Amino acid sequence: MLKSNSYDMQKIKSCKNKRELFSYISSVYRDERQKILEVNELTLGGITMKFTWKICGSKPEEGFPLYIGLHGGGGCDKDVNDEQWENHKNLYDIECGIWFTPRAPEDCWNMWHKSYIDDMLDYIIQTFLMLEWVDPNLVYLTGYSAGGDGVYKLGPRMADRWAGCAMCAGHPNGAEVINLRNTFMALQVGAQDSPYDRNKLCLQYGDKIDALKQNDPNGYDYFCKVHEGCGHWMNKKESVFLDMFNSKIRNPYPKYIIWKQCNDVLKSNFYWLEIPKDKQNYGSQVEANIENNFINITTKDYDEVIVNLNEKLIDYNRDIQVKFNNSQIFQQRVFEDINLMVKSVERRFDPYLVFGTRFSISMKGIGNPRD
Repeated sequence: MLKSNSYDMQKIKSCKNKRELFSYISSVYRDERQKILEVNELTLGGITMKFTWKICGSKPEEGFPLYIGLHGGGGCDKDVNDEQWENHKNLYDIECGIWFTPRAPEDCWNMWHKSYIDDMLDYIIQTFLMLEWVDPNLVYLTGYSAGGDGVYKLGPRMADRWAGCAMCAGHPNGAEVINLRNTFMALQVGAQDSPYDRNKLCLQYGDKIDALKQNDPNGYDYFCKVHEGCGHWMNKKESVFLDMFNSKIRNPYPKYIIWKQCNDVLKSNFYWLEIPKDKQNYGSQVEANIENNFINITTKDYDEVIVNLNEKLIDYNRDIQVKFNNSQIFQQRVFEDINLMVKSVERRFDPYLVFGTRFSISMKGIGNPRD
């Protein structure tokens, strides 16, 4: 629960930068967030998710990498999912990082891509960031079997949180991939993993991402591998993704964004873009470019888009130009507002996604967005 009235405005005004502001606001919540990690379970909306986590190695200056590992199982007996969870706790050897392994709240085939999972994982990520244990740009999602199903879905849905995703032996269930333009995705399966056509679909999804990359060479970093001689269990050959992750760092300020609302969960935020809640529709898409203080938003599906800015995205000493569907609607300087920064911290609890400028764009011009 947000505690805006508990903030000391003098302390807020004394913060020298956005990182200090994030740290101060986070300090208001740290005790309750710490308790969640101590009891190893999170309850949101009446649903409880148990978890375990362990620290490997020494903490780097910017914080640990965070690896979230989703276990297999699915629509089977509770005992089977419990066994899969136990196995996943020590599935891989992490040299340096936090290995976080949640237990799916439900024993169902789609246990890792139910609509509430996004909020739960986001809450956990926020918690580690608020405690300043984790590097915000080194958060990774992995999953095996039913957990791989989850990565197919959660990777694109939460692409602005991940530095990289690793899908192992999963099924896509119609997942979108276009949102992965700025997020690394590894897809792996055994050549003999034929149930539900996992092996064929892995290659098909690799081809989908590759087709996007052919048209957009600066985006869609991916790896796709079908391991010969392997069935559903790949004998840890898939663990090569851990070495790949070592070079994958999230860019919190991509200059080109493609954001499509997935067909199962609607989102309000994606990097520096927002969509008002009453405008969100499944399958709707928006593209945004920002370069040298020039912003161009193109969409056939929205009549209003919200833009968030900070000094990493624009130069506040110069005018910004804004186009909506290639029509220029605005050109002048903009400024930062400390109150917007506070609300921005509360919205994402990510020290890199703190914005001091926020406005809505439509063909009518720019305006103050509705919260």
